[in-house]
Amino acid sequence: MLTFKQFAESKKCPPGFKYDEKLKVCVPKFRKYAYYGRIGPGPKQEPQNTSGNDNAGFGFKALTLNTTGSDGVAVGAFSLQRNTTGSSNVAIGYDSLGNNTTADHNVAVGREALQANTTGADNVAIGSQALTANTTASNNTAVGRVALATNTTGDHNVA
Repeated sequence: MLTFKQFAESKKCPPGFKYDEKLKVCVPKFRKYAYYGRIGPGPKQEPQNTSGNDNAGFGFKALTLNTTGSDGVAVGAFSLQRNTTGSSNVAIGYDSLGNNTTADHNVAVGREALQANTTGADNVAIGSQALTANTTASNNTAVGRVALATNTTGDHNVA
């Protein structure tokens, strides 16, 4: 089996990719495909991106459902998996911001941080399961393991 580098050097790319003469690498065939840093084994790794730009997803199913969201970073399995239009989000850790759909400007660092968040914006969760139950609440800051873990809709909290 050829490695990705060997594919590129032979100018033969895996399915869904084409060889870019200028960059000298295999790139996705999609015109607006902004996931050049996407890494992760498993099925259905191709995101549904249509016009989102400057996103990076690393991990199994990271950023899988993104369509128009831009400037997102997802590191870890299932991080930002359900994001569709949310922009400027950072998710680092297993299933962090995993249910986010349209919310913008969130930062989640830690396993399942902001995991249930769907539309809550401008939140910061640092620590395993910090703000994990948050769904629609905005402007919260939680630092530490399980900090504000049961908050669902309360805004402007600090813990």
